[in-house]
Amino acid sequence: MFELILTTIGGTTIALALVAFLGKNLILNNLRKDLEHFKIKMQRDLSLEARRDSYKSALAIRQLDAAQEFWSLFDVTSLSNDSNSIIKGPFGETPQFDLQKARNFIEKFNSVFSNKSGLYISKSTRVALHEFRDFINTEMVVQYENSRSRALSTEQISKFKKLRTAARTSLREEVGSNNITIAKEEYGGGEESA
Repeated sequence: MFELILTTIGGTTIALALVAFLGKNLILNNLRKDLEHFKIKMQRDLSLEARRDSYKSALAIRQLDAAQEFWSLFDVTSLSNDSNSIIKGPFGETPQFDLQKARNFIEKFNSVFSNKSGLYISKSTRVALHEFRDFINTEMVVQYENSRSRALSTEQISKFKKLRTAARTSLREEVGSNNITIAKEEYGGGEESA
C-alpha cells in the first residue's frame, strides 16, 4: 500500500511537473512571440516617425528656400530711392514709378510663384504676396499703362508701403524669422571686459 501511495504521488508529481514544464514553455513561447511582434511594431513606428521627421525637415528647407526666393523679389520694391527701385523720387514730393520695372516685378513674381516655390508657401503668405502684386498690377501698371504720367498719389504710396510690409512680414513669419534675437552669450558678445 505504501508503495502504491508513493507510486501514485510520484506519478502525479511527474505528471504535474511535466504539465508545469510544458505550460511554462508555452507561456514563454507566447511571451517571446508577443515581444517580437511588439519589437517589430515599435521599429516600424519609429521608422515611420523618422520618415515623418525627415519629410518635415525637407519641407522646412523647401519652405525656407521658397521664402528666400520670394524675398529676393522685393529688392526692386525698395523705398530707399534706389536706382533699381520701381518707385523713384523723394517721398515728400510726388514720387514717380518705373512702368517697366513694375512689369518686370510682376513677371518675376508670377514666374517664382508658378515654379516649385509657390508650392511651399502657406495660404496666408500667398494672400499677402498676391495682394501686393495685384496692387502693383492694378494701381500702377494697368492704371498708368496708357498714360504719360507716372506720378503716384499719397494714398497709393501709403497702400504700397502697407502691402509691401504685410507681404514681407508674412514671409518672415513663414520661416520664423520675424523677430530673431540671439542671446549675447550665444555669440560671444557677453559683458564687455574692463
